[in-house]
Amino acid sequence: MIHLITQQKRFFTDLIDTQSSLQDCFEYISKLKYISLDSETSGLRCHTHKLYSIQVGDKHNQWFIDWNVMTKSDILKLKTILESKIIIGQGLKFDMGFLMKQGIYLKRIWDTYLAEFKIYHGDHLIKCNLEAINDRYIGDGSIKKSDRSHIGANMTEAFVVYGAYDIKNLEDIMWLQRKKIKELDIMRAVMLEMAFC
Repeated sequence: MIHLITQQKRFFTDLIDTQSSLQDCFEYISKLKYISLDSETSGLRCHTHKLYSIQVGDKHNQWFIDWNVMTKSDILKLKTILESKIIIGQGLKFDMGFLMKQGIYLKRIWDTYLAEFKIYHGDHLIKCNLEAINDRYIGDGSIKKSDRSHIGANMTEAFVVYGAYDIKNLEDIMWLQRKKIKELDIMRAVMLEMAFC
């Protein structure tokens, strides 16, 4: 289920729960061993662009948090949780820059992009973007990156669904990647790559 935490008042369908609170989110993710994470931003540079949202959760519940609702106290609570968990993401180096700017330092990560790149030995003919990886391992067609026109400061339903779907399958992808990595006997190389992200 997709949970949206925002102060923007809009009409959302039953696909999105707008009644959840940050406290509900923090209670839920604090019980997880692995937290899937992504962010949506106004651009690529963490020092000059704005963090619009952060998405956290697992395949059962995705929390889309409008960063504008986060107080300093909320950021500290989120920091405590995220820094104590294993974080799964796609291209986490990007997200980590925006989180570091907020004082949040991820300590244990699994980056599905880096793992996939190692599995295919850096072959640039093999696509390692989230859409390609999701299609390769999950095959449900839920990730479509071609249209990003709905991304912006306003929390439209398309924006929220887009962001939530980015984290929905990450843990399943991680376990399937780990199986392949063990078969290839490259776990040490992958973990070294993750340590220097």
